[in-house]
Amino acid sequence: MKKLLASSAAAALLAGATAAHAEFSGNVALSTDYLFYGASQTSEGWAISGGLTYEHEPTGFYLGTWSSSIDFNGGATDPANIELDGFAGIAGEFANGLSWDLGVWYYGYPDQNEDVTGGYDYFELYAKFSYTFAGSLEPTLGFGVNVSPEFFGETGTSYYPNASLKLKLPQQFGFYVSYGFLTVARRASMAYPGLDYGHYSVGVTKSVMGLDFDLSYNDADNECGRSLCRGVVFKVSKSF
Repeated sequence: MKKLLASSAAAALLAGATAAHAEFSGNVALSTDYLFYGASQTSEGWAISGGLTYEHEPTGFYLGTWSSSIDFNGGATDPANIELDGFAGIAGEFANGLSWDLGVWYYGYPDQNEDVTGGYDYFELYAKFSYTFAGSLEPTLGFGVNVSPEFFGETGTSYYPNASLKLKLPQQFGFYVSYGFLTVARRASMAYPGLDYGHYSVGVTKSVMGLDFDLSYNDADNECGRSLCRGVVFKVSKSF
């Protein structure tokens, strides 16, 4: 009994010590559209999304899940109405202040009919870096690349280099601009034309009473492959 009590006490202390260095965070959002790589995933309709992340502070390891309503194939025999993702990675900062983040992201579409078309599910590897400069605006430059060996719909290898600039403005306003370029390999065996297009986003943010507001304009090259690749998006979110 003494050994059992001692073991239980040790386990409790270990759990407490671990919890002291671990943190859970989450978010929920409502937006007028859900754009992914510049293309609407909701046929320009509203989207509700949310996620939960666990982070182990001493190591920088994190994992989590994120989900959103979608509607990009309505009326077909293989519609998908929800996206359910999982991700894991490790992040840190070099001595010179350059932040880094390496990880993997899995995109899941649990209600897709895979008997009709190729599987939608796929995963990406990503590497992200950012640096915040001194100054009243605290400009932050970010750049990264995402790579998937088998992109959405089993279409082939994809590459997605991207860059961004963020500024902190007075009165809890923010400004950002981002650009990304998606390349998906062409597959002769599937008569798949491939994708090669760039897209950008320019937006302002504002925090009010614990809520985060985001208003942006988005546009993409004609090669985006869909007509729903541009427009104004408004989003309100809450982090906890």
